[in-house]
Amino acid sequence: MGQFKLAYLKGKGRKYVSVLIPTDLQIAIEILLEDRTKFGIREDNNFVFATKTGHPHCSGWHAVAEVCKRADLSLPVTATKMRHRLSTIFVSLDMAPKD
Repeated sequence: MGQFKLAYLKGKGRKYVSVLIPTDLQIAIEILLEDRTKFGIREDNNFVFATKTGHPHCSGWHAVAEVCKRADLSLPVTATKMRHRLSTIFVSLDMAPKD
């Protein structure tokens, strides 16, 4: 578990969704947060992947879809397939259920 940081994102309603962030992405995320004002992101915009125009954040699904398109993936990557992959990875880990 030392490979990940645990974060909680706002979900639908008053619920939160847990997200595992690989520790090797921590430096990249810190850079994103440090350079916000340089790229015109307002201080009151608390989204990590913020945009300076229109919407206060970028759409995660659209970002993933664009990356898949540019990578020329033949199979569409869906949210359901991503959840299934994560579930498969978690099941393959040799961990106690409480962890």
